[in-house]
Amino acid sequence: MRILALETNIGVIKERFIVHGEEELLTASHHWCYFLVFFFRGLVIFAVAGAGLWFMWLEEFFSNAWFVGFAALWLLLGAFLACNAYIRWRLNCIIVTTQKIIRVTQISFFHNDITPISFDNIASTRAESQFWGFVNVGVLHINLKERLQASNKEVTMKYMPHPSEIASVIENTIVMVKEHEEGERKEQIEEIKEKATTLPASAVPPGAEPTAEH
Repeated sequence: MRILALETNIGVIKERFIVHGEEELLTASHHWCYFLVFFFRGLVIFAVAGAGLWFMWLEEFFSNAWFVGFAALWLLLGAFLACNAYIRWRLNCIIVTTQKIIRVTQISFFHNDITPISFDNIASTRAESQFWGFVNVGVLHINLKERLQASNKEVTMKYMPHPSEIASVIENTIVMVKEHEEGERKEQIEEIKEKATTLPASAVPPGAEPTAEH
């Protein structure tokens, strides 16, 4: 379902960007830590706004009628911040296919950025741990040969689950594309897919269950 710029079904994005003969290898959204970061940040904003509203009401800056109106806006702010945290966690993801990477970035209901990155433009990948590696969360670095529009030559995705496994799938696929003949690709793809299955089910965004070859 599409709400303004937000696409809630990642499967729809796959249909648009994965072409015939291309096969999906892996789809992963952010780790649940990412949700906690934005949820608690929103909670702080919500609490500060509520405290300010309560103080102004006690000091009689406005009438009771205005207070009810501002309180309703305050509750809407809380709902918006909670939705924003969920969207950033579950509906932002990386899709790895046999030909490219598709990075999906969605911020609230108003911003949607889908960036396909061809393997020909990837120089290297790197995985970096976060939180001392306690919950299998980390940073995925993708170094590019050429910049994408106004961005720099490195794509960075923080709070990714099992980033080393994602990086290995990307690197192995690049090697497969460059060095193996068509007859050997089927077996190699299956080996790469087996590595991709180490990701937990919570790392797969809604509607992004693996699809068959297009």
